[in-house]
Amino acid sequence: MKVSVPAMVFSRGEELKGKIVDLSLTGALILLSKLPDLTRRLEFYIKIPNMHVIFVIGSIVRFDIVPVNDGSTHLYGLAVHFSNISDDDRLSLSCLLKRSLMARVPGIMSLPAPLLIGTSLTFNKK
Repeated sequence: MKVSVPAMVFSRGEELKGKIVDLSLTGALILLSKLPDLTRRLEFYIKIPNMHVIFVIGSIVRFDIVPVNDGSTHLYGLAVHFSNISDDDRLSLSCLLKRSLMARVPGIMSLPAPLLIGTSLTFNKK
């Protein structure tokens, strides 16, 4: 799901501020201004709005150079697969994704809350 969530990445003893622009239960696409060590797994925090901070260890599966604005500057896009995330943090991530999905579907917030808890939403393509 497309998101805009702050992240703090740790690499080579440095803290790199980044932004997660794509997020799922199994991975993320993180934009950074500095390239971390690509040979090691990443340790990073995901700052979920109105929830606790999630700690994740992930493996870099791809990276790209992403032009910014007119192309005169760039960011590094890191596709990361979560290799270590606690069950509680995965549940928090699931709640964030459900909230984001519900905010994008007109009328869904008018359903009673008990009907939304623990449900998965599916849509038929027409």
